[in-house]
Amino acid sequence: MPSLSAIEAWTLPQEPGAVEKHAGFSTLQPADPTRSARLWVEDLEPLRQPEARTALVEALAAMTRGDQHAQVDIIGVHHGDDLIDGAILALYLHFKSPHAPVRIFADQRRINAQVYRLFEQAMDKPALLLKTVDHVIFARLHYLVGEQDHQRIAALASQLRFIELCADGNREIAHRLARVLDVHKRNLQLMSTRRCQLRCVYCPVDKRDADLSLADAQRAIEVLLNSSNRRFRVDFAGGEPLLRKPWVRELIETTHRRAQRLGKRDSYYLVTNGIELSDDFCRFLSGFDVELEISLDGTEASHNRNKIPLDRRLNPYRSLIANVAHVRKHGIRYNAVLVFTPDTFPSLHADLEHILAQGFNNIAINYAIGYLWDDDLIAQYVDLVGDFVARYDMLAQGDEAPFFIKNLRHKAEPTVLNSELMVDTDGSLHLLSEWQFAKALRRGQPPFSYSLDQIESIDDVFFTKAQVYHLLYEIYRSDQEDPLRLIHNSVATGLQVSQRLREAFGTPERPRHD
Repeated sequence: MPSLSAIEAWTLPQEPGAVEKHAGFSTLQPADPTRSARLWVEDLEPLRQPEARTALVEALAAMTRGDQHAQVDIIGVHHGDDLIDGAILALYLHFKSPHAPVRIFADQRRINAQVYRLFEQAMDKPALLLKTVDHVIFARLHYLVGEQDHQRIAALASQLRFIELCADGNREIAHRLARVLDVHKRNLQLMSTRRCQLRCVYCPVDKRDADLSLADAQRAIEVLLNSSNRRFRVDFAGGEPLLRKPWVRELIETTHRRAQRLGKRDSYYLVTNGIELSDDFCRFLSGFDVELEISLDGTEASHNRNKIPLDRRLNPYRSLIANVAHVRKHGIRYNAVLVFTPDTFPSLHADLEHILAQGFNNIAINYAIGYLWDDDLIAQYVDLVGDFVARYDMLAQGDEAPFFIKNLRHKAEPTVLNSELMVDTDGSLHLLSEWQFAKALRRGQPPFSYSLDQIESIDDVFFTKAQVYHLLYEIYRSDQEDPLRLIHNSVATGLQVSQRLREAFGTPERPRHD
Protein backbone atom coordinates (compact mmCIF):
# COMPACT_ATOMS: atom_id res chain seq x y z
CA MET A 1 0.00 0.00 0.00
CA PRO A 2 1.25 3.55 -0.64
CA SER A 3 2.31 5.70 2.30
CA LEU A 4 3.56 9.28 2.64
CA SER A 5 6.63 10.43 4.54
CA ALA A 6 8.71 13.60 4.90
CA ILE A 7 11.59 13.75 2.42
CA GLU A 8 14.20 14.17 5.17
CA ALA A 9 13.51 10.62 6.35
CA TRP A 10 14.71 8.94 3.13
CA THR A 11 18.22 7.52 3.03
CA LEU A 12 20.10 5.79 0.25
CA PRO A 13 20.17 2.00 0.76
CA GLN A 14 23.52 1.00 2.29
CA GLU A 15 23.44 -2.80 2.07
CA PRO A 16 25.81 -4.39 -0.49
CA GLY A 17 24.38 -5.52 -3.78
CA ALA A 18 23.96 -4.76 -7.47
CA VAL A 19 22.73 -1.23 -8.21
CA GLU A 20 21.28 -0.44 -11.64
CA LYS A 21 20.20 2.94 -12.94
CA HIS A 22 17.27 3.32 -15.35
CA ALA A 23 15.32 6.21 -16.84
CA GLY A 24 13.91 7.92 -13.75
CA PHE A 25 14.59 5.16 -11.21
CA SER A 26 17.31 2.95 -9.69
CA THR A 27 17.24 -0.57 -8.27
CA LEU A 28 19.26 -2.44 -5.67
CA GLN A 29 19.31 -6.22 -5.64
CA PRO A 30 20.91 -7.09 -2.25
CA ALA A 31 23.70 -9.65 -2.05
CA ASP A 32 21.85 -11.27 0.86
CA PRO A 33 18.75 -12.96 -0.70
CA THR A 34 16.91 -12.71 2.65
CA ARG A 35 16.98 -8.92 2.47
CA SER A 36 14.32 -6.91 0.63
CA ALA A 37 15.16 -5.55 -2.78
CA ARG A 38 14.90 -1.77 -3.17
CA LEU A 39 13.66 0.45 -5.98
CA TRP A 40 13.63 4.22 -5.79
CA VAL A 41 12.24 6.82 -8.21
CA GLU A 42 14.44 9.88 -8.48
CA ASP A 43 12.85 11.65 -11.45
CA LEU A 44 9.12 11.46 -12.20
CA GLU A 45 9.28 13.14 -15.60
CA PRO A 46 10.60 10.14 -17.61
CA LEU A 47 7.95 7.89 -16.03
CA ARG A 48 5.21 9.78 -17.82
CA GLN A 49 6.29 7.76 -20.88
CA PRO A 50 4.81 4.26 -21.30
CA GLU A 51 8.19 2.72 -22.13
CA ALA A 52 9.74 3.92 -18.86
CA ARG A 53 6.75 2.70 -16.82
CA THR A 54 6.96 -0.69 -18.52
CA ALA A 55 10.67 -0.90 -17.67
CA LEU A 56 9.87 -0.01 -14.05
CA VAL A 57 7.26 -2.77 -13.75
CA GLU A 58 9.56 -5.31 -15.40
CA ALA A 59 12.40 -4.37 -13.04
CA LEU A 60 10.06 -4.72 -10.07
CA ALA A 61 8.85 -8.11 -11.27
CA ALA A 62 12.45 -9.33 -11.69
CA MET A 63 13.24 -8.26 -8.11
CA THR A 64 10.25 -9.99 -6.51
CA ARG A 65 10.53 -13.57 -7.73
CA GLY A 66 9.87 -16.29 -5.21
CA ASP A 67 9.56 -15.14 -1.60
CA GLN A 68 11.60 -11.98 -2.08
CA HIS A 69 9.86 -8.63 -1.69
CA ALA A 70 10.77 -5.18 -2.96
CA GLN A 71 10.28 -1.82 -1.28
CA VAL A 72 9.47 1.04 -3.68
CA ASP A 73 10.36 4.59 -2.64
CA ILE A 74 9.35 7.64 -4.66
CA ILE A 75 11.72 10.41 -3.67
CA GLY A 76 11.61 12.93 -6.55
CA VAL A 77 8.76 14.89 -4.91
CA HIS A 78 9.65 18.54 -4.35
CA HIS A 79 6.40 20.44 -5.03
CA GLY A 80 2.65 19.97 -5.55
CA ASP A 81 2.86 18.79 -9.17
CA ASP A 82 5.41 16.17 -8.14
CA LEU A 83 3.10 15.00 -5.37
CA ILE A 84 0.25 14.45 -7.83
CA ASP A 85 2.57 12.63 -10.24
CA GLY A 86 3.95 10.57 -7.36
CA ALA A 87 0.46 9.58 -6.25
CA ILE A 88 -0.45 8.60 -9.82
CA LEU A 89 2.68 6.46 -10.04
CA ALA A 90 1.89 4.88 -6.65
CA LEU A 91 -1.58 3.98 -7.92
CA TYR A 92 -0.10 2.61 -11.13
CA LEU A 93 2.24 0.36 -9.15
CA HIS A 94 -0.57 -0.68 -6.81
CA PHE A 95 -2.60 -2.02 -9.72
CA LYS A 96 0.39 -3.51 -11.56
CA SER A 97 2.26 -4.92 -8.54
CA PRO A 98 -0.18 -5.00 -5.61
CA HIS A 99 2.26 -6.80 -3.28
CA ALA A 100 5.03 -4.21 -3.54
CA PRO A 101 4.76 -1.60 -0.76
CA VAL A 102 5.16 1.97 -2.04
CA ARG A 103 6.26 5.00 -0.03
CA ILE A 104 6.33 8.62 -1.18
CA PHE A 105 8.86 10.96 0.42
CA ALA A 106 7.66 14.52 -0.13
CA ASP A 107 9.27 17.83 0.74
CA GLN A 108 6.53 19.03 3.07
CA ARG A 109 8.02 22.53 3.33
CA ARG A 110 7.41 23.25 -0.36
CA ILE A 111 3.90 21.79 -0.73
CA ASN A 112 0.64 23.50 0.19
CA ALA A 113 -0.17 22.27 3.71
CA GLN A 114 -3.84 21.56 2.93
CA VAL A 115 -2.94 19.56 -0.19
CA TYR A 116 -0.26 17.65 1.75
CA ARG A 117 -2.81 16.72 4.44
CA LEU A 118 -5.30 15.51 1.84
CA PHE A 119 -2.74 13.15 0.33
CA GLU A 120 -1.43 12.11 3.74
CA GLN A 121 -4.93 10.99 4.75
CA ALA A 122 -5.48 9.12 1.48
CA MET A 123 -2.10 7.54 0.79
CA ASP A 124 -2.89 4.16 2.41
CA LYS A 125 -6.32 3.89 0.75
CA PRO A 126 -6.10 3.48 -3.04
CA ALA A 127 -9.79 4.26 -3.65
CA LEU A 128 -9.60 7.45 -1.62
CA LEU A 129 -6.27 8.32 -3.24
CA LEU A 130 -7.89 8.13 -6.68
CA LYS A 131 -10.59 10.55 -5.62
CA THR A 132 -8.05 12.84 -3.97
CA VAL A 133 -5.99 13.06 -7.16
CA ASP A 134 -9.10 14.00 -9.16
CA HIS A 135 -10.19 16.51 -6.51
CA VAL A 136 -6.81 18.25 -6.33
CA ILE A 137 -6.35 18.40 -10.12
CA PHE A 138 -9.88 19.76 -10.48
CA ALA A 139 -9.30 22.44 -7.81
CA ARG A 140 -6.03 23.53 -9.45
CA LEU A 141 -7.66 23.61 -12.88
CA HIS A 142 -10.57 25.69 -11.54
CA TYR A 143 -8.15 28.22 -10.08
CA LEU A 144 -6.07 28.39 -13.26
CA VAL A 145 -9.14 28.86 -15.49
CA GLY A 146 -10.16 31.76 -13.26
CA GLU A 147 -6.68 33.20 -13.63
CA GLN A 148 -6.72 32.48 -17.40
CA ASP A 149 -3.28 30.90 -16.96
CA HIS A 150 -3.07 28.95 -20.23
CA GLN A 151 0.57 27.93 -19.82
CA ARG A 152 0.04 26.20 -16.49
CA ILE A 153 -3.21 24.62 -17.69
CA ALA A 154 -1.30 23.08 -20.59
CA ALA A 155 1.17 21.64 -18.07
CA LEU A 156 -1.71 19.74 -16.42
CA ALA A 157 -2.39 17.72 -19.58
CA SER A 158 -0.58 14.54 -18.51
CA GLN A 159 -2.08 14.61 -15.01
CA LEU A 160 -5.59 14.97 -16.45
CA ARG A 161 -5.05 11.55 -18.05
CA PHE A 162 -4.34 9.87 -14.73
CA ILE A 163 -6.90 7.08 -15.23
CA GLU A 164 -5.25 6.16 -18.53
CA LEU A 165 -1.79 6.49 -16.95
CA CYS A 166 -2.72 4.17 -14.09
CA ALA A 167 -4.45 1.67 -16.37
CA ASP A 168 -1.67 1.86 -18.99
CA GLY A 169 -3.90 0.35 -21.65
CA ASN A 170 -5.36 -2.37 -19.42
CA ARG A 171 -9.11 -2.28 -19.97
CA GLU A 172 -9.96 -4.25 -16.82
CA ILE A 173 -7.93 -1.88 -14.62
CA ALA A 174 -9.46 1.14 -16.37
CA HIS A 175 -12.94 -0.11 -15.54
CA ARG A 176 -11.98 -0.71 -11.89
CA LEU A 177 -10.59 2.82 -11.66
CA ALA A 178 -13.72 4.26 -13.22
CA ARG A 179 -15.96 2.41 -10.78
CA VAL A 180 -13.96 3.68 -7.81
CA LEU A 181 -14.43 7.23 -9.08
CA ASP A 182 -18.11 6.56 -9.79
CA VAL A 183 -17.78 7.74 -13.37
CA HIS A 184 -19.09 4.57 -15.00
CA LYS A 185 -22.30 5.12 -16.94
CA ARG A 186 -25.38 3.00 -17.36
CA ASN A 187 -27.21 5.45 -19.59
CA LEU A 188 -26.69 7.07 -22.97
CA GLN A 189 -28.52 10.11 -24.32
CA LEU A 190 -29.81 10.25 -27.86
CA MET A 191 -30.21 13.65 -29.54
CA SER A 192 -33.37 12.37 -31.17
CA THR A 193 -33.81 15.56 -33.16
CA ARG A 194 -32.69 19.16 -33.11
CA ARG A 195 -36.18 20.26 -34.11
CA CYS A 196 -38.50 21.78 -31.50
CA GLN A 197 -41.78 23.70 -31.38
CA LEU A 198 -40.26 26.16 -28.89
CA ARG A 199 -37.31 28.52 -28.61
CA CYS A 200 -36.69 28.60 -24.85
CA VAL A 201 -34.66 31.64 -23.80
CA TYR A 202 -32.14 29.57 -21.81
CA CYS A 203 -31.87 26.41 -23.95
CA PRO A 204 -28.26 25.94 -25.15
CA VAL A 205 -29.11 23.56 -28.02
CA ASP A 206 -28.90 24.95 -31.55
CA LYS A 207 -32.18 24.11 -33.26
CA ARG A 208 -32.22 22.99 -36.88
CA ASP A 209 -33.83 20.43 -39.15
CA ALA A 210 -31.71 17.40 -38.21
CA ASP A 211 -32.76 13.96 -36.95
CA LEU A 212 -30.79 10.98 -35.59
CA SER A 213 -31.15 8.03 -37.95
CA LEU A 214 -32.57 4.74 -36.75
CA ALA A 215 -29.36 2.93 -37.76
CA ASP A 216 -27.13 5.29 -35.72
CA ALA A 217 -29.47 5.09 -32.73
CA GLN A 218 -29.44 1.28 -32.81
CA ARG A 219 -25.64 1.31 -33.06
CA ALA A 220 -25.52 3.57 -29.99
CA ILE A 221 -27.83 1.26 -28.08
CA GLU A 222 -25.54 -1.63 -29.00
CA VAL A 223 -22.79 0.21 -27.10
CA LEU A 224 -25.09 0.18 -24.06
CA LEU A 225 -26.01 -3.48 -24.48
CA ASN A 226 -22.32 -4.44 -24.64
CA SER A 227 -21.72 -2.90 -21.22
CA SER A 228 -20.78 -5.06 -18.25
CA ASN A 229 -23.78 -3.59 -16.38
CA ARG A 230 -26.87 -5.73 -16.09
CA ARG A 231 -29.09 -2.63 -16.15
CA PHE A 232 -29.05 0.20 -18.65
CA ARG A 233 -31.13 3.23 -19.61
CA VAL A 234 -31.77 4.92 -22.97
CA ASP A 235 -32.41 8.66 -22.70
CA PHE A 236 -34.35 10.47 -25.42
CA ALA A 237 -33.55 14.16 -25.61
CA GLY A 238 -33.37 16.95 -28.15
CA GLY A 239 -34.87 19.25 -29.42
CA GLU A 240 -38.21 17.66 -28.73
CA PRO A 241 -38.05 13.85 -29.06
CA LEU A 242 -41.83 13.46 -29.22
CA LEU A 243 -41.79 15.07 -32.65
CA ARG A 244 -40.54 11.57 -33.61
CA LYS A 245 -42.97 9.32 -31.74
CA PRO A 246 -42.92 6.41 -34.27
CA TRP A 247 -39.09 6.44 -34.13
CA VAL A 248 -39.09 6.47 -30.31
CA ARG A 249 -41.66 3.69 -30.25
CA GLU A 250 -39.66 1.44 -32.57
CA LEU A 251 -36.43 1.96 -30.62
CA ILE A 252 -38.08 1.15 -27.28
CA GLU A 253 -39.74 -1.99 -28.64
CA THR A 254 -36.62 -3.37 -30.35
CA THR A 255 -34.33 -2.48 -27.43
CA HIS A 256 -36.67 -4.14 -24.93
CA ARG A 257 -36.67 -7.36 -26.97
CA ARG A 258 -32.86 -7.32 -27.16
CA ALA A 259 -32.57 -6.71 -23.42
CA GLN A 260 -34.87 -9.63 -22.63
CA ARG A 261 -32.82 -11.98 -24.81
CA LEU A 262 -29.62 -10.85 -23.06
CA GLY A 263 -31.12 -11.07 -19.57
CA LYS A 264 -30.67 -7.35 -18.97
CA ARG A 265 -33.02 -4.80 -17.42
CA ASP A 266 -33.85 -1.89 -19.69
CA SER A 267 -35.35 1.48 -18.77
CA TYR A 268 -36.04 4.72 -20.61
CA TYR A 269 -35.91 8.41 -19.78
CA LEU A 270 -37.62 10.95 -21.99
CA VAL A 271 -37.05 14.72 -21.79
CA THR A 272 -40.03 16.62 -23.15
CA ASN A 273 -41.86 19.95 -23.23
CA GLY A 274 -45.09 17.94 -22.97
CA ILE A 275 -46.81 19.41 -26.01
CA GLU A 276 -47.01 16.07 -27.90
CA LEU A 277 -47.82 13.81 -24.91
CA SER A 278 -50.93 12.16 -26.33
CA ASP A 279 -53.13 9.65 -24.52
CA ASP A 280 -52.28 6.93 -27.06
CA PHE A 281 -48.53 7.41 -26.69
CA CYS A 282 -48.76 7.45 -22.89
CA ARG A 283 -50.62 4.15 -23.07
CA PHE A 284 -47.71 2.74 -25.07
CA LEU A 285 -45.09 4.08 -22.63
CA SER A 286 -46.91 2.56 -19.66
CA GLY A 287 -45.91 -0.91 -20.87
CA PHE A 288 -42.22 -0.18 -20.20
CA ASP A 289 -39.99 1.14 -17.41
CA VAL A 290 -40.17 4.80 -18.41
CA GLU A 291 -39.70 8.11 -16.61
CA LEU A 292 -40.59 11.48 -18.13
CA GLU A 293 -38.69 14.68 -17.42
CA ILE A 294 -41.18 17.47 -18.10
CA SER A 295 -39.97 21.04 -18.49
CA LEU A 296 -42.28 23.31 -16.46
CA ASP A 297 -41.15 26.77 -15.36
CA GLY A 298 -44.04 27.67 -13.05
CA THR A 299 -47.16 29.70 -13.63
CA GLU A 300 -48.61 30.17 -17.09
CA ALA A 301 -47.04 33.62 -17.29
CA SER A 302 -43.60 32.41 -16.21
CA HIS A 303 -43.66 29.29 -18.38
CA ASN A 304 -44.74 31.09 -21.54
CA ARG A 305 -42.31 33.97 -20.93
CA ASN A 306 -39.41 31.50 -21.11
CA LYS A 307 -40.79 29.23 -23.84
CA ILE A 308 -41.44 31.05 -27.08
CA PRO A 309 -43.50 29.00 -29.60
CA LEU A 310 -42.70 29.06 -33.30
CA ASP A 311 -46.44 28.92 -33.91
CA ARG A 312 -47.89 31.91 -32.06
CA ARG A 313 -51.25 30.15 -31.83
CA LEU A 314 -49.71 27.57 -29.48
CA ASN A 315 -49.98 28.05 -25.71
CA PRO A 316 -47.08 25.91 -24.37
CA TYR A 317 -48.31 25.96 -20.77
CA ARG A 318 -51.89 24.91 -21.46
CA SER A 319 -50.84 22.15 -23.86
CA LEU A 320 -48.46 20.72 -21.26
CA ILE A 321 -50.90 20.86 -18.32
CA ALA A 322 -53.64 19.20 -20.36
CA ASN A 323 -51.33 16.36 -21.39
CA VAL A 324 -50.03 15.68 -17.87
CA ALA A 325 -53.46 14.19 -17.22
CA HIS A 326 -52.61 11.40 -19.71
CA VAL A 327 -49.34 10.73 -17.89
CA ARG A 328 -51.13 10.35 -14.54
CA LYS A 329 -53.91 8.27 -16.06
CA HIS A 330 -51.45 5.65 -17.31
CA GLY A 331 -49.28 5.62 -14.17
CA ILE A 332 -46.04 6.77 -15.80
CA ARG A 333 -43.33 8.11 -13.48
CA TYR A 334 -42.55 11.75 -14.13
CA ASN A 335 -40.70 14.71 -12.71
CA ALA A 336 -40.59 18.44 -13.36
CA VAL A 337 -37.61 20.63 -14.19
CA LEU A 338 -37.94 24.32 -13.43
CA VAL A 339 -35.23 26.52 -14.94
CA PHE A 340 -34.80 30.13 -13.81
CA THR A 341 -32.57 32.96 -14.99
CA PRO A 342 -31.43 36.07 -13.08
CA ASP A 343 -34.34 37.90 -14.73
CA THR A 344 -36.99 35.36 -13.70
CA PHE A 345 -35.58 34.63 -10.23
CA PRO A 346 -37.94 37.06 -8.41
CA SER A 347 -40.95 34.85 -9.26
CA LEU A 348 -39.24 31.57 -8.34
CA HIS A 349 -41.07 31.12 -5.03
CA ALA A 350 -44.49 31.56 -6.63
CA ASP A 351 -43.50 29.37 -9.58
CA LEU A 352 -42.44 26.51 -7.34
CA GLU A 353 -45.65 26.78 -5.31
CA HIS A 354 -47.60 26.60 -8.56
CA ILE A 355 -45.78 23.47 -9.76
CA LEU A 356 -46.51 21.75 -6.45
CA ALA A 357 -50.16 22.70 -6.77
CA GLN A 358 -50.25 20.94 -10.15
CA GLY A 359 -49.36 17.65 -8.42
CA PHE A 360 -45.65 17.39 -9.30
CA ASN A 361 -43.77 15.82 -6.38
CA ASN A 362 -40.30 15.27 -7.87
CA ILE A 363 -38.74 18.55 -8.91
CA ALA A 364 -35.38 19.89 -10.06
CA ILE A 365 -34.90 23.63 -9.53
CA ASN A 366 -32.13 24.61 -11.93
CA TYR A 367 -30.30 27.88 -12.47
CA ALA A 368 -29.78 28.50 -16.19
CA ILE A 369 -26.34 27.83 -17.67
CA GLY A 370 -24.82 30.62 -19.72
CA TYR A 371 -25.55 33.43 -17.26
CA LEU A 372 -23.34 35.10 -14.65
CA TRP A 373 -24.55 34.34 -11.12
CA ASP A 374 -23.51 36.29 -8.02
CA ASP A 375 -23.20 35.15 -4.40
CA ASP A 376 -26.34 36.99 -3.31
CA LEU A 377 -28.61 35.18 -5.78
CA ILE A 378 -27.04 31.84 -4.87
CA ALA A 379 -27.70 32.47 -1.17
CA GLN A 380 -31.31 33.42 -1.91
CA TYR A 381 -31.74 30.29 -4.02
CA VAL A 382 -30.45 28.01 -1.24
CA ASP A 383 -32.65 29.82 1.30
CA LEU A 384 -35.69 29.26 -0.91
CA VAL A 385 -34.92 25.53 -1.23
CA GLY A 386 -34.49 25.42 2.56
CA ASP A 387 -37.86 27.10 3.05
CA PHE A 388 -39.64 24.38 1.08
CA VAL A 389 -37.65 21.58 2.71
CA ALA A 390 -38.62 22.86 6.15
CA ARG A 391 -42.24 23.57 5.26
CA TYR A 392 -42.90 20.10 3.89
CA ASP A 393 -40.66 18.32 6.41
CA MET A 394 -38.99 16.57 3.49
CA LEU A 395 -35.92 15.35 5.33
CA ALA A 396 -37.90 13.84 8.20
CA GLN A 397 -40.38 12.06 5.96
CA GLY A 398 -37.94 10.67 3.42
CA ASP A 399 -39.70 8.88 0.59
CA GLU A 400 -43.08 9.76 2.10
CA ALA A 401 -42.43 13.51 1.75
CA PRO A 402 -44.94 15.47 -0.37
CA PHE A 403 -42.17 16.21 -2.85
CA PHE A 404 -38.49 15.66 -3.46
CA ILE A 405 -35.99 18.24 -4.69
CA LYS A 406 -33.60 16.50 -7.07
CA ASN A 407 -30.88 19.12 -6.55
CA LEU A 408 -30.11 17.63 -3.13
CA ARG A 409 -28.58 14.54 -4.72
CA HIS A 410 -24.85 14.50 -4.11
CA LYS A 411 -23.91 14.35 -7.81
CA ALA A 412 -26.23 17.13 -9.02
CA GLU A 413 -23.59 19.89 -9.06
CA PRO A 414 -21.87 21.52 -10.79
CA THR A 415 -24.43 20.84 -13.51
CA VAL A 416 -22.12 22.26 -16.17
CA LEU A 417 -19.68 19.37 -15.56
CA ASN A 418 -22.22 16.68 -16.40
CA SER A 419 -20.22 13.69 -17.66
CA GLU A 420 -23.13 11.95 -19.40
CA LEU A 421 -22.65 10.94 -23.02
CA MET A 422 -24.88 11.93 -25.92
CA VAL A 423 -25.12 10.78 -29.53
CA ASP A 424 -25.71 13.75 -31.83
CA THR A 425 -27.99 13.67 -34.87
CA ASP A 426 -25.00 12.91 -37.13
CA GLY A 427 -24.15 9.78 -35.08
CA SER A 428 -21.10 11.27 -33.34
CA LEU A 429 -20.61 10.65 -29.62
CA HIS A 430 -20.06 13.61 -27.29
CA LEU A 431 -20.03 14.68 -23.70
CA LEU A 432 -23.36 16.29 -22.86
CA SER A 433 -21.43 19.21 -21.35
CA GLU A 434 -20.10 20.18 -24.77
CA TRP A 435 -23.40 21.88 -25.62
CA GLN A 436 -23.87 23.79 -22.37
CA PHE A 437 -22.48 27.01 -23.85
CA ALA A 438 -23.16 26.40 -27.53
CA LYS A 439 -25.43 29.44 -27.87
CA ALA A 440 -23.92 31.68 -25.19
CA LEU A 441 -20.36 31.29 -26.53
CA ARG A 442 -20.62 30.96 -30.27
CA ARG A 443 -16.93 31.82 -30.67
CA GLY A 444 -16.00 28.40 -29.27
CA GLN A 445 -14.19 25.75 -31.24
CA PRO A 446 -16.15 22.81 -32.71
CA PRO A 447 -16.94 20.19 -30.03
CA PHE A 448 -14.59 17.28 -29.61
CA SER A 449 -16.20 13.95 -30.45
CA TYR A 450 -15.72 10.20 -30.53
CA SER A 451 -17.00 7.94 -33.23
CA LEU A 452 -19.29 5.09 -32.22
CA ASP A 453 -17.10 2.92 -34.43
CA GLN A 454 -14.15 3.54 -32.08
CA ILE A 455 -15.74 1.93 -29.02
CA GLU A 456 -17.22 -1.45 -28.24
CA SER A 457 -19.01 -0.57 -25.01
CA ILE A 458 -19.97 2.45 -22.96
CA ASP A 459 -17.53 1.01 -20.41
CA ASP A 460 -14.75 2.26 -22.68
CA VAL A 461 -15.58 5.97 -22.39
CA PHE A 462 -15.53 7.83 -19.10
CA PHE A 463 -14.41 11.21 -17.84
CA THR A 464 -13.55 12.52 -14.39
CA LYS A 465 -14.80 15.90 -13.20
CA ALA A 466 -11.41 17.45 -13.94
CA GLN A 467 -11.37 16.01 -17.45
CA VAL A 468 -14.84 17.38 -18.26
CA TYR A 469 -13.76 20.81 -17.05
CA HIS A 470 -10.63 20.70 -19.21
CA LEU A 471 -12.67 19.65 -22.24
CA LEU A 472 -14.93 22.69 -21.82
CA TYR A 473 -11.85 24.84 -21.50
CA GLU A 474 -10.42 23.50 -24.76
CA ILE A 475 -13.69 23.93 -26.66
CA TYR A 476 -14.46 27.48 -25.59
CA ARG A 477 -10.99 28.93 -24.99
CA SER A 478 -10.40 32.18 -26.87
CA ASP A 479 -8.29 35.32 -26.72
CA GLN A 480 -11.19 37.17 -25.11
CA GLU A 481 -11.91 36.99 -21.41
CA ASP A 482 -15.69 36.47 -21.45
CA PRO A 483 -15.94 32.78 -22.46
CA LEU A 484 -13.67 31.46 -19.70
CA ARG A 485 -15.17 33.90 -17.21
CA LEU A 486 -18.62 32.48 -17.93
CA ILE A 487 -17.44 28.86 -17.64
CA HIS A 488 -15.54 29.61 -14.42
CA ASN A 489 -18.60 31.34 -12.95
CA SER A 490 -20.86 28.42 -13.84
CA VAL A 491 -18.53 25.93 -12.13
CA ALA A 492 -18.10 28.22 -9.12
CA THR A 493 -21.87 28.61 -8.86
CA GLY A 494 -22.37 24.84 -8.88
CA LEU A 495 -19.70 24.34 -6.23
CA GLN A 496 -21.30 26.96 -3.98
CA VAL A 497 -24.79 25.57 -4.45
CA SER A 498 -23.55 22.04 -3.71
CA GLN A 499 -21.69 23.12 -0.58
CA ARG A 500 -24.55 25.23 0.79
CA LEU A 501 -27.17 22.56 0.18
CA ARG A 502 -24.97 19.85 1.68
CA GLU A 503 -24.24 21.95 4.77
CA ALA A 504 -27.91 22.79 5.25
CA PHE A 505 -29.63 19.52 4.40
CA GLY A 506 -27.14 16.72 3.86
CA THR A 507 -27.67 14.55 0.76
CA PRO A 508 -30.97 12.63 1.05
CA GLU A 509 -31.42 10.11 -1.73
CA ARG A 510 -34.44 8.49 -3.25
CA PRO A 511 -34.02 5.01 -4.70
CA ARG A 512 -32.66 5.14 -8.25
CA HIS A 513 -34.71 3.48 -10.98
CA ASP A 514 -31.99 3.35 -13.62
